[in-house]
Amino acid sequence: MAAMSRVVLACLLGLFLSCSSRPIRDARGSAASRAVWPAGMIEQGNIDLTNRPVVRNADGTVSTVRSISVEIDGQEVLIPTVSDAGCILSDEEAVQQYRRTGKHLGKFSSAKAANRYAKRIHREQERLVTAKGDARSGDPYAGGKTTDVRFPWPDGKRFAVSLSFDDARPSQVDVGVPLLDEYGIRATFYVSPSRVPERLDAWKAAVAAGHEIGNHSMRHACTGNFLWSRQKALENYTLTQMAKELDQANVEIQRLLGVRAMTFAYPCGQKFVGRGKRVRSYVPLIAERFTAGRGWRDETANDPAFCDPAQLLAVELDGLTFEQLKTLVDAAAKQGAWLVLAGHEIGEKGRQTTRADTLRAFCEYAADVENGLWVDTVANVARYVAEHQACPSGR
Repeated sequence: MAAMSRVVLACLLGLFLSCSSRPIRDARGSAASRAVWPAGMIEQGNIDLTNRPVVRNADGTVSTVRSISVEIDGQEVLIPTVSDAGCILSDEEAVQQYRRTGKHLGKFSSAKAANRYAKRIHREQERLVTAKGDARSGDPYAGGKTTDVRFPWPDGKRFAVSLSFDDARPSQVDVGVPLLDEYGIRATFYVSPSRVPERLDAWKAAVAAGHEIGNHSMRHACTGNFLWSRQKALENYTLTQMAKELDQANVEIQRLLGVRAMTFAYPCGQKFVGRGKRVRSYVPLIAERFTAGRGWRDETANDPAFCDPAQLLAVELDGLTFEQLKTLVDAAAKQGAWLVLAGHEIGEKGRQTTRADTLRAFCEYAADVENGLWVDTVANVARYVAEHQACPSGR
């Protein structure tokens, strides 16, 4: 294993910047160019300093980058401990990345020389980023918050919204699907297979129109504290039983509608089985089988750079006026977030009913390209998020 020197820390701005030198054609340089190299440098780095990731933490702050100097083949190699995608790497992972890509920040005759150079380029990066902030009429990192670093939504969109509806209720295909189809908007419908035959042809038409069919379990099991769920109480389930029913529901959905369910909605938003010391989360079962698992009655949108697709937050849509919904949408737009909305019936009014006038007003809002939102199914957005998250491994 290569010998590792101490981790180099700097950057007063608190920015997550990968230290690097400018790319050049001949890393070893001519005698004249080497004359202006820092003391102890043997070879210049090959990473573009001007095109490195700035990563926002979960709390909204941005972190300093760390680099390590590693002795390899008699030289001290300075390498970043952040990937091109912005993922924090362990020391071993950083070395593996270097061996795989050959990318480094410079090679030196000693660890002392490498550390000295790392501090220098941190200072240069500080000046560079400060200058960019001033050019934009204000420091984008003021107060330790990022205001201009956004998740890379497609086609210049600023945020995403997914509409979802549970339980395969007839009003969803009788009222909701025709309304959504008017605007070319695709939603996700989470079904328990036993209810699909009530409107089988209509559900097949929804599939043909591009709407997503998700898994909502075989029996809609929730806590037995709901009297209607006492005979299928999650407290009495095991992981084995839950896994069996998840697979059964997938088989039934495939048989009835000819599609594979790619995402799942937790009935009642509950993610456990068992009691007391035997309680277990069944989130891992969802992660093994689906692209995403959606919750229920949560309080905020999902941060696409951080969220766990197996535990997506979903905000209740039922009963909201468009003005109330617009407040949620505006917050998601400001944050560059992914707002997942969850409803049940679709109609004029009633318990667990998404108002048709609210849904229509939202569709009209979404149709205006100036509003900058991407509306798509849970599966489609989840796939995109997974492909573009900085740290898909969970770090």
